[in-house]
Amino acid sequence: MPQIRVAIGDDDRTFREAVSDVLTADPRFAVVAAVGSGPELREVVAALRPDVALVDIRMPGGGATAVRGLRADDRERAEAEGDAPDTPVVVIALSAHTGVSDVRDLLAAGATGYLAKGNLGAALPDLVHRCASGEVVLAVPSGAKALLMLAEQANREPARGDEVERTA
Repeated sequence: MPQIRVAIGDDDRTFREAVSDVLTADPRFAVVAAVGSGPELREVVAALRPDVALVDIRMPGGGATAVRGLRADDRERAEAEGDAPDTPVVVIALSAHTGVSDVRDLLAAGATGYLAKGNLGAALPDLVHRCASGEVVLAVPSGAKALLMLAEQANREPARGDEVERTA
């Protein structure tokens, strides 16, 4: 099985290096880049096409802004390549901030996972692997509430194609 290629975006160099060390110690992963801002992360993701991007939500240009940018880059790349199948980067938010609005905003922007920095430790490789394998992983206390909020919001908005045309 090929290694999961990871790009790390976090403005805390010590944390960034610790995450890199933990992931590179696991043979399932290859860390291909570690940068300190959202714009740098978008650049390395575009250039290196990793499987996973870890995004600190409070770094400069990070959070939902970075996630929306990475998703927009994926769409542009897919359009430029025509109908060729394209695998979007799996985006996982990392943060010490675990409030429900932060989690909801990152999920709405397109993150596949949200991991609380404080208790990752040895669990980090397995959590990242689960996201890379297609699971949504919310390793934060407010994860369930954030999902409920998104579901309620979706239920209030008509689905595309469900609008009723009124005739006089």
